[in-house]
Amino acid sequence: MAQKLALVAGATGLIGKYLLEELSTSPGYQKVYALVRRPVGVAGVEEIISDYYALVASILPQGITDVFCSLGTTISKAGSRENFKKVDYEYVLKLAKLVKEIGAKSFFVVSALGANPGSLVFYNRLKGEMERDLESLGFSFLGVFRPSLLEGKREEVRPGETVGQFFAKIVSPFLLGGIRKYRLIHGRTVAKAMIRIAEKEPTGVRILESDRIAA
Repeated sequence: MAQKLALVAGATGLIGKYLLEELSTSPGYQKVYALVRRPVGVAGVEEIISDYYALVASILPQGITDVFCSLGTTISKAGSRENFKKVDYEYVLKLAKLVKEIGAKSFFVVSALGANPGSLVFYNRLKGEMERDLESLGFSFLGVFRPSLLEGKREEVRPGETVGQFFAKIVSPFLLGGIRKYRLIHGRTVAKAMIRIAEKEPTGVRILESDRIAA
């Protein structure tokens, strides 16, 4: 098997930190890089410290094969739709274009349930536009992961999400069939699914909603 090098973006977020933990011990990767704005100190991970607005291809290591992107914020934290779009769309696309430029073959991105470029809901529409525009870049493989409400320990406190998790834990066992995808899902489960698929060296485009991620 050819040498595989991974880059994780959004490494301080819920899914990102689990990606680093799992990738750093994975025998499938010779080296793991984390693109971060501040040090994270994970053993076995080399850090590239940069703000996304200043990111250029020249600071990215050559030879990266797989990019795992879990960049994301909330409109509340971002302060406006414009700032939210900057993180969840513009920075994701900028990163994708830069890593494609240096030869990355596969791009794995965390999106959201309901993503649809034609949606009337701003959040869903933006996520759908992000997916659509990533596909147009022509990676050998694009993996899109659409988790439901996430469970796990965050560095930041999101009160609304905490309340949602409480109720989701109660109702999740009753979500069956077509609505099974709305069950609460752990961030580590998402990270493991992304890595499991990456290690198979797939091609094309694959979209997995939350129930398939958890399968």
